[in-house]
Amino acid sequence: MSKNPVRSHLPFSAAESLPGVIIKGICTDQNVGRDVFASAPFRVFNNYLLAHIYSGQGRLQLANGKEYHLPTGCTVFLTPGTANRYGSIPGDEPYYEDYAYFDGSLIADMLNSNLLAPGIGFIGTPRRLQALATILNRGTPDAAWRAGLELQSILLDSYQNRTDRSQHSQSLQLLFHSLQASPESWWSIREMADFCNLSESQFRRTFLAETGMLPKNYVERNKLEAAARQLVETTRTIDEIALSLGYRDRYHFSKRFKNFFDIPPVEYRKKNRSQNDAG
Repeated sequence: MSKNPVRSHLPFSAAESLPGVIIKGICTDQNVGRDVFASAPFRVFNNYLLAHIYSGQGRLQLANGKEYHLPTGCTVFLTPGTANRYGSIPGDEPYYEDYAYFDGSLIADMLNSNLLAPGIGFIGTPRRLQALATILNRGTPDAAWRAGLELQSILLDSYQNRTDRSQHSQSLQLLFHSLQASPESWWSIREMADFCNLSESQFRRTFLAETGMLPKNYVERNKLEAAARQLVETTRTIDEIALSLGYRDRYHFSKRFKNFFDIPPVEYRKKNRSQNDAG
């Protein structure tokens, strides 16, 4: 994936690092350009990698085909030999990241003891890897030791926050199922937050981190995608479809549909049915 040159690149030898934690380099202020995910090649790192997206958002894909949304404040922890590609996605602003690559027996021991696991974590927006680079730049006799301890702390915090957030993720999955099962309903933020047993502010943050969308936009996208399926798969009139999905009239529905699909529902039905017939 193409990136702009880094502002800070700090290499260190094994002799300068904390026993069991070998920090080999830190890169800060990486600007990942717009829409690079689709063209990003798969890469394999020879060391452990911890990347922190402190601004913007992107997407990660592993060699097994699984994709993950990367929200602001998340971390990506990859083990050596993991094929991956990640970058910004269409429509989103470029994102910024700091990352560190490292090695050491202590990291392997933490993984084997289930104190860590590769994947997506969370440490928020404070730039802790940049602070790590600042520690190493001091050049004092204890700098490498302090940096090693701080790296362990970042890894543990990232994994712990990931574990806490996974509980919210389960609630959201149940919510998504309910939204899809009742596309006629206009769920309010309060109703969705209560469903997930979260405060409204906590729900908004959790929902955005999980989906990259605002809740109200997700609800309407769900409705319009259901409408698109009905237009192609059923003979229901546009008025019937609009009313079944909670829109007050055909005009309002058609306007929202065109805003989302860039084509009116009548033309969408005609175009997609003709393609299906041709197929």
